[in-house]
Amino acid sequence: MAAKFATETAAKFWITLLAWAIGIDLFLGVMDLTSPREGTGFLAGLVSWGGMSLILAAFPAGLAASKPVLGEELVWQRWLGFGAVAASVSAVLFLLAGWIGPAVLSNVMGPENATHPAVLSLGELRGALREALDQARALGPTASKDDWFRANQLAFHYFSRVDGSILPFLFAWFGVFVGFWLRLVQRKQLRWAQVWAIGLLLVITTYLAGENSYELIAMQSAGFAGFAADIRLIVPMVMVAVLGWPTFLSLWSRSQQA
Repeated sequence: MAAKFATETAAKFWITLLAWAIGIDLFLGVMDLTSPREGTGFLAGLVSWGGMSLILAAFPAGLAASKPVLGEELVWQRWLGFGAVAASVSAVLFLLAGWIGPAVLSNVMGPENATHPAVLSLGELRGALREALDQARALGPTASKDDWFRANQLAFHYFSRVDGSILPFLFAWFGVFVGFWLRLVQRKQLRWAQVWAIGLLLVITTYLAGENSYELIAMQSAGFAGFAADIRLIVPMVMVAVLGWPTFLSLWSRSQQA
């Protein structure tokens, strides 16, 4: 019974995830291709936004799996099973962002961009970051933000990939918890309005956290600012905690009464 539940839930979650991810990636790829700034082509746009599309798609996928995962009582096996499913998305994204994506971009962007952080694998990024850190630190306290530019650029790309791999796990659980509480909303129109509002909030906070932390912190620091990429984790972690705890208490209370 537990195996059947895990298989059905995983299938529903992944089908929803892939459907949304493909749609989001195509939309973002077209937007990137048609933007005023110089692009690197449609394929490069799809690869560049592929990670973001998986992250964002985890939210509606979590919504789709909410009812079977969170029933009327607290069932630990279902929580643990869904945790494993959500973690599988993070594992896939870690592989894509760390090695597969950079390999594809390297072929698309050509040898003239061989040192760009986007085309470096996770291991190559780590090695380049160590070298850049040694060079910047060797300049001493008089080093300017220009001297730290390369190190902070590489650090932001490196930690963005690592931290970004955690986001699908958080977004999936957030979708599950949102779906649980939306059951209390009787009007269908109001439920959909709240879902789209929450989804828009996730898009805005994730994008702005990444853009602003890069532009305002990483690129402006006359010192190591490796923490800048971690800022994008704050809002999703808070959201999961704020909804997860009362969800657990509610289900635990029902289990005790039962």
